[in-house]
Amino acid sequence: MSRDNPTSFTVGRFYAYAAESVWQALVSRDFVLADWALELTMPVIEAGRTFTFKTYPILGTDFDGLIECELLHVKPQETAVFQYTSEEGARLWTSTAVWTLHPMDCGTLLLYVQSGFDPDNAGHMRIRSVLRGGLVAGLQRLAEMLDHPDGDRP
Repeated sequence: MSRDNPTSFTVGRFYAYAAESVWQALVSRDFVLADWALELTMPVIEAGRTFTFKTYPILGTDFDGLIECELLHVKPQETAVFQYTSEEGARLWTSTAVWTLHPMDCGTLLLYVQSGFDPDNAGHMRIRSVLRGGLVAGLQRLAEMLDHPDGDRP
C-alpha cells in the first residue's frame, strides 16, 4: 500500500508467463467476472471504449457498486488505462487505474495503480483499503487462471 500517498495505491505480482499470456488472461471476461463484477457490458479492449459494470457496494461508504468505465489508453500486452466514474451519494467520483505489464527474462511483472482517493474522505480511505485487498486476491486468481487455463482451478 502507498502509505506515503493516500491518494493512490499500487499492487503487483510476478507471473512466470509471457506478457501475451498474462494480457489475455487479464482482459478476459472470465477474470473480470470472477473477481470484480456482478454484471458487465464489456467492449473490445481499445482506447475510447466505454462500459459499465456492477459490483458489490462497500459498507461504510456511499459507493453503490455501479461503475462507468472509459478506456483512456490501451497498448496490448503493455498497458491499459481506465477512468472509473461512480456516484458517491449526490456527487460523482472519478478514479484512474493503470495496468502495466513489464516483460522480464523469465516472466512478466504486472502492476496495478489506482489514484483519485481523497485522504480527507473516510469513505475514500475505506474504498481504497477494500479495493487494494480485492486486487491482491484478484492477482492470485489471475495466477490460478494462468496455471490452469483449462478452467480446472483449485
